[in-house]
Amino acid sequence: MSSSSSSSPLLGMAGWFFLPSMATNALQSVYYRLITPAGSPQPPPNSPRFNRDKRNIYVLVVLLYLGYTVYESVLSLKPNYYAMLGVPVDVNEKTLRSILLHPDKTGVEDVDQRFIALRTAYETLSNPARRFAYERFGEQITGWKDAITIKDYIIHGMKSTVPMYIVSGLFLVVMNVLGKGQFAQYWRFLTFFTLMAYEALVITRPNFLPPFSYTLPGKLPFEHLIIAHKLSIAFFIALNQIGPIVRAAATSPSSSSSSSSLRLKSAADKLDGITKALEIESNNVLVQDVRPFVGVGRAELVGELKRKMVLNMVEARVGNEGDVREVTANAVRRLGHPRTS
Repeated sequence: MSSSSSSSPLLGMAGWFFLPSMATNALQSVYYRLITPAGSPQPPPNSPRFNRDKRNIYVLVVLLYLGYTVYESVLSLKPNYYAMLGVPVDVNEKTLRSILLHPDKTGVEDVDQRFIALRTAYETLSNPARRFAYERFGEQITGWKDAITIKDYIIHGMKSTVPMYIVSGLFLVVMNVLGKGQFAQYWRFLTFFTLMAYEALVITRPNFLPPFSYTLPGKLPFEHLIIAHKLSIAFFIALNQIGPIVRAAATSPSSSSSSSSLRLKSAADKLDGITKALEIESNNVLVQDVRPFVGVGRAELVGELKRKMVLNMVEARVGNEGDVREVTANAVRRLGHPRTS
């Protein structure tokens, strides 16, 4: 029994590394068989649609396996002392005394071990300090022989809990410094500090009610912590599984968003080329217009501009008067200097 229970977490962790890929391939094959009409070809491997469907199915499989991990962690919990004695978690000492079993009335083959377990449960729950400690730290408190008061038990519990958080925090920092696990690193640190604060509240507060007490009735605070630890580890592994897939999709040229970005970039480059050509052309026209005035002083430039403006006004006036235009044209012809009107 103990060997199977100890190997279960190892099997659960190992499952994260091959089950999602195997399940994704099988589900994708079944999915294409269901949606593809008879006689029509299925999306070929490595095509944009094939890769998109595989990515979506893989993420779904990882999330489902994450939910299964939580479910399995709840089922793997051993009966606590209250369940062993068949009493509710708010049982009083009088009721405990009334349900204490005699060794001959346990109804099991291994009478001695069963009675010892029941006796340990009774002695633990009948002592207020040990009962407080058991509800927060579990069966490990039976080895804390020098702990007497609630404060002693809390100090023992902190000594066994703090090193784990120090090692885990250093691991996250080192991974961040080395550039590993950059995907969703914010959620990793948030989960880590949330779990640490949650455990601190469970350990130190006498009336703290775990948030899942209504969905997991009869479970003690230390059992909620066991589930929370397994859930956080599974969540970290799930992020490592999904991260490369999501990042590859975000940077892949075959994705629709990347294709749209490439098209927009190409159009922007063309527009930039046209703008530069128009700018060059406008500069050339401007140079041609101001070339007659290059090297001319300011006073001469103003005088020349006034003369040109007067001539342009006269020509415009002449162009609008029919008789004057005709007389002017005849005079120009006689002088032998033809000019356009």
